[in-house]
Amino acid sequence: MNQSTASTERPPEHPQPVFPLWLLREKPDEAEKAKQADREADRPGKGRKLLCRGCRTMITTDDTRINVSGKHRHVFANPAGYLYELGCFSQAPGCSHEGAPSWEFTWFPGHSWQIQVCRSCNALMGWSFRPPSGNGFSGLILAHLIEEDNNSD
Repeated sequence: MNQSTASTERPPEHPQPVFPLWLLREKPDEAEKAKQADREADRPGKGRKLLCRGCRTMITTDDTRINVSGKHRHVFANPAGYLYELGCFSQAPGCSHEGAPSWEFTWFPGHSWQIQVCRSCNALMGWSFRPPSGNGFSGLILAHLIEEDNNSD
């Protein structure tokens, strides 16, 4: 039997999917928009209500926006490849928790996470993140929030 120098290994029938990491990189204009949004979030005295996009229940207010790891907005992918743009908030009284806290695949090292849903319609709003001691925060999916329209007089 002749041995050839070419490999006789077959490629896997189902190759592992490769997540395109370039999707997580912010484009220069988006990075500037994010910085501007963070600067605006730091302005005191706003207090506008942020509502569940689905049912219009008040979830939090914009004066509870906080910076975590140096910024308010973060983009993450879960193990299934779904992308989420989160905003960090010190509290989200319009949310309730689902399931048990978990340390698996946490997006914020040193913090466990727990699912947060709208108290009224049970829509996924984001996750609460808690360190072993001290205060945690809510990472809310920005696309699931809308600002209250005060022009409905």
